Amino acid sequence: MDKDQSQKRPSLRLTNDFVFKAFFTYDSDKDGRMLEDLTTKLIRSQVKVEKRSATELYAPNDQGKDIRLDVSAQLIPRAYLNLEMQTSKMQIENRAVYYASMLLTQQENKGLHYSDLMPVIQVFFLDYLFPPKEHFSDKAIHAYQFQEIDDHDCLTNLMTIYIIEIAKIIQVKHSYDELNEIEQWLWFIKYYDDELSDPIVAELVRRQDIFKEAHEIMNAISNDPAIRDAAYARDKQLKDIAQIKYEGKEEGREEGIEIGKEIGKEIGKEIGKEIGKEQGHLDVARAMLRKHLQDDLIIECTKVTTEQLSKLKLELNSMMINESEAAYNADGDKSPTDKEGSH
Repeated sequence: MDKDQSQKRPSLRLTNDFVFKAFFTYDSDKDGRMLEDLTTKLIRSQVKVEKRSATELYAPNDQGKDIRLDVSAQLIPRAYLNLEMQTSKMQIENRAVYYASMLLTQQENKGLHYSDLMPVIQVFFLDYLFPPKEHFSDKAIHAYQFQEIDDHDCLTNLMTIYIIEIAKIIQVKHSYDELNEIEQWLWFIKYYDDELSDPIVAELVRRQDIFKEAHEIMNAISNDPAIRDAAYARDKQLKDIAQIKYEGKEEGREEGIEIGKEIGKEIGKEIGKEIGKEQGHLDVARAMLRKHLQDDLIIECTKVTTEQLSKLKLELNSMMINESEAAYNADGDKSPTDKEGSH
């Protein structure tokens, strides 16, 4: 292995939610075209992006769940769009409905007629198989609306939820010519790397201008140190949380030998959740502070609060002061002979 290969940086992946977010918000002109093209092919209707933002915070009230959106946009014709990349199984059905409801209730049309509400398009990209269809269908794209149970007539089109299994298309699609337009995007999202090592991805970039631009954006992101650091920190955070949850479950199983298997499982889950949420976020934030990354970026990536970040800064400052004093005291304890010999 030559020196360049041994020092090659690992590729950023669009299945990393931080990279996914950056991809659609990094370059105002190109990213707008990416978002328009993907959405048009998904809903099979031409759209134009009017406004776009990343990581908006929607909090309906003090008791409601806060949610942070990966990528959101206002479209022409009138509609709100939210795209989410999801790599862990977190009650995705309920979560999708909750997110879409927030997009409906937080619109800037308070006091107006209900007919003025803008439709919401909620899209979840899943990097795992969706349980309801996992063993029964090769269908990867599922679109949901409110329908009458027996006759299946649509009650309203104000809320459309897409749940997309980006991993499933590989089970039945094996070549460039087998993919339809939206499946081409899903393949690109799943398999892109900066070397274009996947032959179908390479074919997409070679044949289609939209994927050439997508390749250019990913190159730019890959050469942005702040994005790379944040993306790797996010990967580490997810791996740490997964490990902590696993260890929590194992601990729960061991305890379950004494108090029952079912109780042990629940204890393991709770331990994993609580430790994973809190300690995992703090550890990643602490590591990012040591790399002198900006506060906004740290909060964005780790979801720590401003107060927690301030405490981490004080903790790190205190450690640095203690280390400096220890070094000074160690030097002061040297005998005159030691000091003379050091010159």
